[in-house]
Amino acid sequence: MSALRSPYSLRALAALALAVLASGASARSRIIDGTDVPAGQYPEVFAIAQSLDEATLVQTLCTAVLVHPQVLLTAAHCLPEDPSRPVTVIAGPDARAPLATYASARTARNRAYFTTQSDIQATGYDLGVVVLEKPMPGADAETGAGLAKLASIADGAIVETLHRDGAIVVGYGGKNTAYTDASTGTKRSATAKVLEISTYAFSTSGPSAAVSRGDSGGPAYVVDATGELRLIGIASGVPKSRRLDVAGLPGLSLYASMRSELACWVEKASGFPLPSLPGSRGCEPETISFGALN
Repeated sequence: MSALRSPYSLRALAALALAVLASGASARSRIIDGTDVPAGQYPEVFAIAQSLDEATLVQTLCTAVLVHPQVLLTAAHCLPEDPSRPVTVIAGPDARAPLATYASARTARNRAYFTTQSDIQATGYDLGVVVLEKPMPGADAETGAGLAKLASIADGAIVETLHRDGAIVVGYGGKNTAYTDASTGTKRSATAKVLEISTYAFSTSGPSAAVSRGDSGGPAYVVDATGELRLIGIASGVPKSRRLDVAGLPGLSLYASMRSELACWVEKASGFPLPSLPGSRGCEPETISFGALN
């Protein structure tokens, strides 16, 4: 069974994390050449934007995943500084042609991401929540219908599976590095190879799985021993120095890892309970100490 690697020994990942953070909170991470997702697949994955106006949609587009009927997880850098500023949640395979839209009541960003930029762990803090005005139709907290099921990066079996099988990633990003790319806004999925895992973050790579504008905040799933998809990470970014080059070689992508401390922060920030992570001891006070920064 694989053990978690110490973040302080992952020099390469640390350098990548610093490169992402140095690019600023406005950076938007594309699942390059991923497979288009048909309507009805990954129904718990949505696009989010600060406006449906075409220009603003492309510039602020991110991905989010529903973990409670009224709570979506996304990347902290995807959300406005003002938590009362509305965010639109967009359903369907094409964000430019929504099947439905939903309004946010408020948002929250984990400020540890913005206040600990010299620390590799800050990459793992790139989590934010969108709280909906009303429960998402069809989602049920008791049965788990319409919701992503959670996994923990502290679970040795999950880590072993990630290293062996990789992660399934989903997002609304474009198919190349052009920020005005017309393909941005289409829901796509791909399988990414997991390269390195630290306490709060992991890196991925793959010929069709590098994240792009619009993919930030999107889920990374692992297939557990029962064959179920479980949410293990949230797309954080792409180091500028490692994006696709002219030869089409894939760059690295970074994901914030799910674990009990971050799940506890989500509960605290949203005001809604989440299902317990496997192996978790629940939301003990000490596990949300860094969340006090929010």
